[in-house]
Amino acid sequence: MSGENWERVALARTREDAIRQFEAWKDRAGLTPADEDIRLNRGRHADGKDYWEIIYFRPQ
Repeated sequence: MSGENWERVALARTREDAIRQFEAWKDRAGLTPADEDIRLNRGRHADGKDYWEIIYFRPQ
């Protein structure tokens, strides 16, 4: 997977909100990405609070 072909499609404070954003993105984009083309990541903001992001790797 190339870093050049990725797109953050959801960013939220909770996992559930990130998934809701992702579902809305899929509806808007008209896409149903394969499981291997998406990643759910958890991180920590500078304020010490967690965040969740979903990244989509566009096939080449």
